[in-house]
Amino acid sequence: MDALSDLGYFYFTKGRHKKSLAYLETRLQKTQQIQNTAEELKALSDLGIYYSKKNEYQKAILYFNKKLQIAQKINESQQEVSSLFSIGESYLKLNNYPKAIIYLRQAWEKNKGEKPEYGLKFGTALWKNNQIDEAKEILIKTLEAYDNQQVIPVFLEMLFSVIERDSFRFDGKFSSYDFDPIQQANQRKDKTIKGLVYTSNLLQKIILDQNKTEAALEFSEWSRVRSLTKLLTKRLQSLSRSQQAQVLEQYLEQIDEQVSEYYLQWMIWNIKQNKQLSPEQIEAFIQQIRQAVKEARQQNDDFFELSDPIKKLMYKSFTLAAYRPNIKPPNIQEIKQAAQERKATIVEYSVIDEANFDSSENQKKQKLLIWVIKPTGEVKFKQVNLQSLPLSLKDLVTNSRTSIGVRSRSSFERVPESGYSSSKQLQQLHELLITPIKDFLPSDPNARVIFIPQDSLFFVPFPALKDKKGKYLIEKHTILTSPSIEILQLTKKQRQKPKGSEALVVGNPTMSSTPIPIGEQSNGEQAKLKPLPNLPGAEQEAITIAQLLNTKALTGKQATKDVIKEKLVNARFIHLATHGLLDNFDGFGVPGALVLAASEKDNGLLTSNEISDWELNAELVVLSACDTGQGNITGDGVIGLSRSFIEAGVPSLVVSLWSVPDAPTANLMTEFYRNFNSGQMDKAQALRKAMLTVMKQYPDNPANWAAFTLIGEAE
Repeated sequence: MDALSDLGYFYFTKGRHKKSLAYLETRLQKTQQIQNTAEELKALSDLGIYYSKKNEYQKAILYFNKKLQIAQKINESQQEVSSLFSIGESYLKLNNYPKAIIYLRQAWEKNKGEKPEYGLKFGTALWKNNQIDEAKEILIKTLEAYDNQQVIPVFLEMLFSVIERDSFRFDGKFSSYDFDPIQQANQRKDKTIKGLVYTSNLLQKIILDQNKTEAALEFSEWSRVRSLTKLLTKRLQSLSRSQQAQVLEQYLEQIDEQVSEYYLQWMIWNIKQNKQLSPEQIEAFIQQIRQAVKEARQQNDDFFELSDPIKKLMYKSFTLAAYRPNIKPPNIQEIKQAAQERKATIVEYSVIDEANFDSSENQKKQKLLIWVIKPTGEVKFKQVNLQSLPLSLKDLVTNSRTSIGVRSRSSFERVPESGYSSSKQLQQLHELLITPIKDFLPSDPNARVIFIPQDSLFFVPFPALKDKKGKYLIEKHTILTSPSIEILQLTKKQRQKPKGSEALVVGNPTMSSTPIPIGEQSNGEQAKLKPLPNLPGAEQEAITIAQLLNTKALTGKQATKDVIKEKLVNARFIHLATHGLLDNFDGFGVPGALVLAASEKDNGLLTSNEISDWELNAELVVLSACDTGQGNITGDGVIGLSRSFIEAGVPSLVVSLWSVPDAPTANLMTEFYRNFNSGQMDKAQALRKAMLTVMKQYPDNPANWAAFTLIGEAE
């Protein structure tokens, strides 16, 4: 029966819809002939999905209804709920909102609100039917459900990695079964985050339509940094290791049955898809899975003694879920307080595409939402229609960076594409992001402005944005950035923790002379990082800065991973001038690494994942390297080196948004520390003045001075 279904889907993807339908109908007939009810339900579902994909929703409803009747007759609750949802979703596509509400309400209630995608469709139908208050109520519950749903995928991601690498192997091989557990777990997690952002955006639209701009700001915060917040909050708790182990044990007992059933069903289903395995081989795999899960549980009490980094990450995932406090995004009073306490102006951006909420829309209707929270607590709001843009906002950001033309320290030069004008691109971004709110920004250039971007706006070089008079934004304002207002609250707490007393300065470590494995390529072959060139400018930079900080720079072969890890614990100021890489070296979806000196023990790569496991006492970390502020963009910010240092407890972080030129960076960093050491400026003011100094040398090339941004605390 499965073969007929597979053939139906295969021919559908090839555009041969009649042949696809023939196979699916044949499957239904055969299931009815042999009176196999379970297979008949699947066949009816496949036909309903077929017609849904062809936008023939009335026909889809006929099959989903037949499935519903059978499911109710045999008291199959799970199939009943999925049928109700499919019928409701089909009526929603037909713009029959009253009928959609009837079925989606039943699906949501029978599922007890556990599937957030049900709530999202239900809330959308209510909104379309102008039942605004109930729509908001359901969508808020949906946000909470999406947030709660993140626990199991995070847990499974780590557990799958242990089994995939240690236990789940047949004859020592794994890749032949075309199954990547980490990738699939990450896909589930990404789907959850996208759902959370989508729901948050819909709520913002609904509330803005009611002219409640402050309430909409609260929901803008909801979509940001949920997973990071939980981790940071956990790190701020003062539980002993024995208490942590006890909490972990209690948590595992609570979710043991749920995770086991979810995990086994999911994994076994994937195994059975491999037609090359015999029944005996399948059974052998299943037994290995059960044993691996059992052993993973038995080892929990010894997690603190394990050196295996995979199992450490698994423990981190357990505790992350176990501690998950009932965190809510900051309310409007807390948001205002964040600006008042810092005497800063906070600018938060959110991009929503209204076409996502309206099936009748064929074109994008992107809007840029901008909130400005003044130091007095007053909130201002502006909305910018992006429909008139000749290209997407993401492409505009990319083009503005390309127009600057940057080169790396390794002398590989990125040349601006012909036709691009640096001033034009930067002015266009200024017109969109700054001009609508310029009257709300401070007139004092020393007053702080904290930008909270979203999605591609994380990569905007805010200091280099240019107004119509040709003046750069950094000339008028002191600029910081943050992933969210919520993170500003947490970095403030981190700033209040006791700090180290020493300075650690690293420059131009001796790079590995042999290629370093960095994961698999698309063809399955091992990808390797080629030997990287020396950075003589970084070495001189480190020596100069070390003198300013009254310490000795670690350079060349001295700058090994072991030596630096030992010194990091007691460091108050950390300056790392070396190569920054964007690859995913651990395989856990956290890209980024700093290149240190290789040794007999390791290849010298200090990965984002390793950094996030530490408890640092630093007041300031400066990553004077290539692309240290970049990474993967998710609904909760940029995942990479910058976020890992925040996770490790660092309140203030200076990172770069592109490959930084050698000599100008050395000048800028020297000026930054000289300004900060004077005691007359905070970190943000010191960075601004350093940029202005270097800008005088390179007035027409922002690539030489605008790469760096301060994340977190200015004080």
